[in-house]
Amino acid sequence: MNKNPSIVLIVSIVLIAAILIGMIGYYIGGNKGKETGYELGWQALGTRLKDIGFIHPLMEKREIKTLYGEVEKIEGKKITIKIRPLHPLADPSLDTRIVEIDDTTEIFRMESIKTDLSEQGFVLKQTQADMSDLNLEQNLLINTEEDITNSKEFKAIKIVISGGKYSVPEQGQEIEQENGDQPQNFQM
Repeated sequence: MNKNPSIVLIVSIVLIAAILIGMIGYYIGGNKGKETGYELGWQALGTRLKDIGFIHPLMEKREIKTLYGEVEKIEGKKITIKIRPLHPLADPSLDTRIVEIDDTTEIFRMESIKTDLSEQGFVLKQTQADMSDLNLEQNLLINTEEDITNSKEFKAIKIVISGGKYSVPEQGQEIEQENGDQPQNFQM
């Protein structure tokens, strides 16, 4: 069987050209408005986790107005904090948030005061603080007026400094308010 090299060359060029034109057409307009396989897979995973009860359907619908996180950076009146994900399928870019502080933002510090009134031998007291009391690796409890579930940057109305790394009040631990002598039990 004798093949003409020019016919083989022409067929090869036409085949390569057809493949290239098809690829270019696909990338230019063929995928507009459609979700990628990655996005569809991510949605399927979310649906599956909800179906088996790993994620409660209400977890994604609730408003978040309070976050707890560790200070990573302080630049002027903006603080960058690292939080735990709100749920397993939360956007990883939102694990770091930027908190804006202005003159109306209240800042408090939780301090432990030694006492014999409680079983632990101390109570937590909330005292007034200011921007200069904020440091890296401190844990902050941040309150805001808006839903910040999907907000990368937001304004804080109240910040409570809870001490150094991983310093969270234990359940049942007493917290004394700034204005009173009435310790209150911290309940989750």
